[in-house]
Amino acid sequence: MIVVILFLNYSTVISQSSNSLQFDGLNDHVIVQNDSSLMISDSISINAWVNVQGNHGGGIGNIVFKQNIESCNFNHIDFRLSSTNNLQLVLCEENGCPGDFVLLTGNTALQSDQWYFVSGTYDGAQAKVYVDAVLDGNQTKTIYMSPENTPFSIGSNINDGSSSLGAETRFFNGYLDDIHLWSKALSIQEIEQYMNCPPNGTEQELVAFWNFEEGTGSTLSDLTTNHNDGVLTNNPTWSIETPEYFCNATSNSEIIQSPINVYPNPISNGDYLRVKQTYEQLNIYNIQGEHVSTHKGSEDINISNLTKGFYLLIIDHQKYKLVVE
Repeated sequence: MIVVILFLNYSTVISQSSNSLQFDGLNDHVIVQNDSSLMISDSISINAWVNVQGNHGGGIGNIVFKQNIESCNFNHIDFRLSSTNNLQLVLCEENGCPGDFVLLTGNTALQSDQWYFVSGTYDGAQAKVYVDAVLDGNQTKTIYMSPENTPFSIGSNINDGSSSLGAETRFFNGYLDDIHLWSKALSIQEIEQYMNCPPNGTEQELVAFWNFEEGTGSTLSDLTTNHNDGVLTNNPTWSIETPEYFCNATSNSEIIQSPINVYPNPISNGDYLRVKQTYEQLNIYNIQGEHVSTHKGSEDINISNLTKGFYLLIIDHQKYKLVVE
């Protein structure tokens, strides 16, 4: 018997944000002025939804960036996509670059026109990158980041609206949504949690959370009390192109853990899903809300037709999340 999450009083299990920002890969970006909360020196995590639409300006698509202007001598936070759209996390310490620094490249090349939840973490010794809450690369390295009083950029490596890292000006080409910055290294369980349902802005060690829900105007608001609001520069475009995810439509207090004889969960493709209790009907839905299959009685369920991802099980009107690895 394992414990699965039982969701009560759901109006829907498939959730979706309303807006994102589209960046043209040419010159648009968001500038956030420096704040003491952004002076991260020990551990860090960055999460974002990304959807690549073409070649990035300068060959590299910066998701978020913070660095001493036109210098590599101080704190360097650079979370980006390479020229092949592999996830990269770059962190430099004082007097690093080219000194002591983390340069971690993930194994997965992201495909165009598809939403991915990407994450980078560092705990002072281990750097890790994740794609859709699956570890995609790691590096062991001890560095000591030294914060610098420079702005924070979203969608480019521009620090102050005009300056960048030397002559290598880089711009992201595609959609960005739900970016969160943390002053701790999130666990894989926490990353999966925030991929399924974003933070609310009050979590401890959450430095900034931009949920891109404005839909209009020139300000990207930070939902935390740090108020690290950004200014849209060179007109990135508000869009209704957004990712879908599992998210409770009620408060966390209405989610309980219930011992249910449904196993294994997570399950590997090709295995049989077993439900020990007798049920009248079991339905499986994919993350798009599309019905996949119906099962009756207490039969073991062959899930070989399910690809990797999240699914909704409805067993006699009760709802459960199934993870296929």
